[in-house]
Amino acid sequence: MTRAASRFDETATAIDELLRVSPVADPLTVASGAREAKRRALKAIGVKAQVECMLSAAATKALFSALDPNRFVSREVVAAYCDCSILTLERRLKAKHTRVKDGKLQSWRKALQDPPPQCDARGYFRWRFVKAFAKAWDAERKRAAPVYTSKKKLAVQLMALLKTQFRFLKHRDGRIEAAWGQGGITVVKLIEILHAGGRLIALTAPEALTHPWANPAARAPWERAVAGVLADLEQMIAEGRAQTSAIGIDAAMGSTRATSAPDRL
Repeated sequence: MTRAASRFDETATAIDELLRVSPVADPLTVASGAREAKRRALKAIGVKAQVECMLSAAATKALFSALDPNRFVSREVVAAYCDCSILTLERRLKAKHTRVKDGKLQSWRKALQDPPPQCDARGYFRWRFVKAFAKAWDAERKRAAPVYTSKKKLAVQLMALLKTQFRFLKHRDGRIEAAWGQGGITVVKLIEILHAGGRLIALTAPEALTHPWANPAARAPWERAVAGVLADLEQMIAEGRAQTSAIGIDAAMGSTRATSAPDRL
């Protein structure tokens, strides 16, 4: 199983554990909402969208909020709360809590078992420690994060790319040679095509790709660019669809929405 595929399984396992150990005020409604979030996530495109769909549900937030600060929870629950894979979580714990004690290197597991223990022999973590650990990690990630471009702004840029017209060199028989200025087109080749009845025409990238091309090497980068734009748009549409579904389900849960949820989720 790849690491990407395991993120969904790890988060689903975390929700199952939370359903067993979180003493929520309305367990039937919350359990129903959490299970529905898992089912809804299966319809999302991409593992990232699936995980976001499960963690953003009001029921899942309620389960995290209801945990006792001194309860010990599994790595799956901690990884879901920190919005990362178990492997990434363990790397972070190693970087932050491995230390030297009495002249010897002490592993993070051993360090966190010192009184008062924050990690037990099973590898479960005290919830109070988890929340503090996640808060500090979030602050570090926020400081290191690149400038954020909103999805709405990105969508506008993607649509603009699909609508922008470029000049393409077209043979008399309808085949496209390349975009104007694209590398590999010599002056001799340009004169040859124009002298034979070819011309420069203005087309959008998708329009140009509907024509046959005489030069496959020149076509390839245009095809990759348009395919990437369309895939990104499809992903954003799918995420919007999942969020739309989540609004209706969370609204139907009534009192669950009033349950306080961690800011980071």
